[in-house]
Amino acid sequence: EAAALDPQQRLLLDLTYGALVSRSPDRCALRGAAVGVCAGMMSIDAVLGVPAVDVGPHDLTGNGYAAAGSRLSFLLDLRGPCVVVDTACSGALVAAALAAKFVRDGDADAEIAGGVSLMLAPSFVHVGAAAAGMTSPSGACRAFDASADGYCRGEGCSALLLEPADDSGAPAPAWAASTCAHNGQSATFTALNATSQRRLVEACLLEAAAAGPARTLGAVEAHGTGTRLGDP
Repeated sequence: EAAALDPQQRLLLDLTYGALVSRSPDRCALRGAAVGVCAGMMSIDAVLGVPAVDVGPHDLTGNGYAAAGSRLSFLLDLRGPCVVVDTACSGALVAAALAAKFVRDGDADAEIAGGVSLMLAPSFVHVGAAAAGMTSPSGACRAFDASADGYCRGEGCSALLLEPADDSGAPAPAWAASTCAHNGQSATFTALNATSQRRLVEACLLEAAAAGPARTLGAVEAHGTGTRLGDP
């Protein structure tokens, strides 16, 4: 079974397990807990190129979005919402937004939010993105620059634990707001819609303002596709 496991699943299991046990090291105490997992993924490269004759009984569960999120819940007997989403580049952020909503609405006592992306089959996603003019021929991502000619793909995995704020008053990062939407119709299938994006940002800022005391926007971390089509 381990041999048939997508490396993305292994990495995600490692990181989500670490995020949870760092907060609750007693595994037995977690059994049956209303703790869930929300993760973002965008491809299952590990199955590409595998001849059908070599497919074994564990390849189905070892590769696939649903199993990637469910492994930690199975391992620790967690009973909270478990969801894996694919929204391309925004997958981990959307997963985190769902996790925050589950906790806020009382569907879970805590949620682990994470995401993973490994380039295991460059001939699929990577070459496809290059053919579409998304990746940089010069090998540099120059977001918001007139010389931008695309982005450079990377690999990574992350996980964090979201839970209700305690009453201790101790300083801790707070989830102010999150909103999700779709561009709707735009010039092409992969083109952005500036009006839709502006409305989304405005809605998120309004939600954050209504959620608590006044906050000042200190920094903006942008998507930055490094393309003339995506950055404006």
